[in-house]
Amino acid sequence: MPRTACSPAQILQVTVRLHDALGYEVEAAAGTVAPDSNVVLDFSDPDLPLVRARVTSVTGDRLRLEVVEARSRDLREFPRMSAGINIRYLRVPQARSDELSKLWLAGSDVPADAGTWREPDPLMEFSASGLAFEDTAACEVGEHVLLELQSPDGDGSWRGLGRVVRADRQGDGEPLWSIALALTGLPADAVQSLLEFTVQLQERQSGEAGA
Repeated sequence: MPRTACSPAQILQVTVRLHDALGYEVEAAAGTVAPDSNVVLDFSDPDLPLVRARVTSVTGDRLRLEVVEARSRDLREFPRMSAGINIRYLRVPQARSDELSKLWLAGSDVPADAGTWREPDPLMEFSASGLAFEDTAACEVGEHVLLELQSPDGDGSWRGLGRVVRADRQGDGEPLWSIALALTGLPADAVQSLLEFTVQLQERQSGEAGA
């Protein structure tokens, strides 16, 4: 069963009912996706591509998707690349995770008592599905965070969600933590932008290696 990442950010489990020359017809919970939404269809089968599509019609729980682009698996599972990515993140208590996540993704400000936003050094490792960076504040594995991520071209930013999958203390001196986040809620255009940025970096590195 594939996942669909939508814009605005949400991740849905869907069932493909039809695949033809015009695109896909999938089944999802009624009312979760609107016509003209941009989506990314991510199949659990590793031999199938990552598909960027547009919702052309919604009838009950059936969505008709028009394929915009399909990328093979070797292009979507990039090794992490190092680059300057500006982010800020906010650790959220488990008890308030749903409440604050909904506020954040809806475009609202979170209450001041929710915690302190962190802005790690922009030099970090990233892929379209995760980030790894160092910070002086600790996180706990499994913890959820709110994210604001600047687009690689600097023209805008996206709101999203993340989950801490690694938090290791580095060295014995001043506190420094190596933190890895899985991106669990980003708009489809943000995922696409990160994919394209990764390709650009890989091509640049390949060109420099061959020079």
